[in-house]
Amino acid sequence: MRQHSARFARVAASGDQVHQCRADLYFGGQLLATDLKIADGEIDYDADKAVMASGSITLAEPGRAPSASGFGTLAPYGYELALYGGLVFADGTPELLPLGVFPLQKSAFEGEGLAAEIELKDRMQRVADARLEEDFEIAPGTNWATAIQSLINAGVPGLKYRFCSTPHASATTVVPAESDRAEQALRMAKAIGCRLFFDGLGELVMVPEPNFDDATPVWTLSDGEGGLLSATRLELDREKAYNRTIAYGQHPSLAGSVPRGAATDDDPQSPTYYYGPFGQKPRFYASEFITTDAQAAQAAKAIQASESGIARGLTIEFVPNYALEPLDPVQIRWSPLGIDELHVLPAFTLPLVPKAAKA
Repeated sequence: MRQHSARFARVAASGDQVHQCRADLYFGGQLLATDLKIADGEIDYDADKAVMASGSITLAEPGRAPSASGFGTLAPYGYELALYGGLVFADGTPELLPLGVFPLQKSAFEGEGLAAEIELKDRMQRVADARLEEDFEIAPGTNWATAIQSLINAGVPGLKYRFCSTPHASATTVVPAESDRAEQALRMAKAIGCRLFFDGLGELVMVPEPNFDDATPVWTLSDGEGGLLSATRLELDREKAYNRTIAYGQHPSLAGSVPRGAATDDDPQSPTYYYGPFGQKPRFYASEFITTDAQAAQAAKAIQASESGIARGLTIEFVPNYALEPLDPVQIRWSPLGIDELHVLPAFTLPLVPKAAKA
């Protein structure tokens, strides 16, 4: 959850909120304009996508449209929007939280007022665009966190990083030319049991894959009078539910001894218990970036933990809370089915003008 004040939490839980969003324009890291006029828009967050945050925004800024002398300052040629969302308290004081930094991807202008309709993707798209022009070699013994940062910095310099530490190091590894830099970096992170994403401030973050078995809810959504839940749909699906993950290495130097690790749903109370009526349904994960048994075990455990409970999903609409981030654990209370349980929000949509949020 994004950092916020206790006052923010109280008002957000009250069901009586006034929301506000802000868009600031940057170029080359320099602030050009603040509080642009937002006419419409929304941001989609999806923890399972390389570009975790994307969306669209409509700005009523005719003075920034293209002219005969140039492309304008809402052109998709290096300009970025920093977006904020939050609450306005009863005394008129706002508390706005950072929702992301978005390089402009596509701009269209229409109507007499020249409203700008802009497609947005977070900075991971810049990393993906900077494909490798030549092989990138990672020396043996390089810590994987260092390797990931070096790979990205070589294509997109000047980023800020907040990485967790990891004990795992590489063997001699060559990332081939023409590779998608973002895809390779994400695969490296996954091979050490971590997630890699850009946060609300536009900084690149690497954190251990969350384990939801011990999660504490950061927010509660309930139906009924005074509740923040407005619509709910329960879906049960076994297609993407796996109860064992087996990870192993594929590095060419490991032909004689393949590192391997496994993680299993061994809880007899779990509906997907590996030895129960659900049946045995393993999934396999192979990576040339896995070089030891310990690393393979960590990758398997992280993948299995992150996807536990995927057979049971809820689609909901709720009063927006701009402090929420993907993979936040949320308590859902839905009286028609007697649901009162912890759910993780892997994907949701936040509006940039007043309307319900969706997950």
